[in-house]
Amino acid sequence: GEYKLTYFNIRGAAEILRIIFAHKKIKYEDIRVSIEDWPAMKPTTPTGVLPFVERLSDGRIFTETMAFARLLGKEQGLMGNDDESYYQVEKVINLIADVKIPSFIVKTMANEEAKNAFRKQFLDMRCASTAKVLDSLIPATGFTVGDTITLGDLDFLTHSVIIEEAFPEFWNMYPSFENYRKRIIDSDEALAKYLESRPKSNI
Repeated sequence: GEYKLTYFNIRGAAEILRIIFAHKKIKYEDIRVSIEDWPAMKPTTPTGVLPFVERLSDGRIFTETMAFARLLGKEQGLMGNDDESYYQVEKVINLIADVKIPSFIVKTMANEEAKNAFRKQFLDMRCASTAKVLDSLIPATGFTVGDTITLGDLDFLTHSVIIEEAFPEFWNMYPSFENYRKRIIDSDEALAKYLESRPKSNI
């Protein structure tokens, strides 16, 4: 393999990296740490949090998932081929962040009353406007930047599941969201195979 990825046995923050690896057919070791083993392991990690990635060719350690995803994306031609396409990729990534972060919060909140209040606040304040802009970036054919998949498309795919589960009102607002997810998967056999075989998890 080329990399060693260390994270918990969930999709979570590391899934975007697994998706990139699958799409680009990059070989890697997928180390999945159990919750029971984490307290003893935590002091030995670079920053005390997961995930982190080791590049096996030189032992370089990478932390901060999206920073590494962008670096890997640049190396693998996933960030567009000019300033305008780079801007479009970043727009999609930032819009997804506006929804994925509240989605992770909803999925991990134990108190139902607090969860419902948080969901209502997002739906009232951000849902319609964010969904409208995201819909406007999804073309009828192809991908968000021309005919090739970019990091923006992979980020959309990665977090579509948790967004749909946490905020079905958002996800169902535009049929383009589900159609687009299907288009990305159908365009890449390796990606579809990974999604079919990956371990099930709540987040």
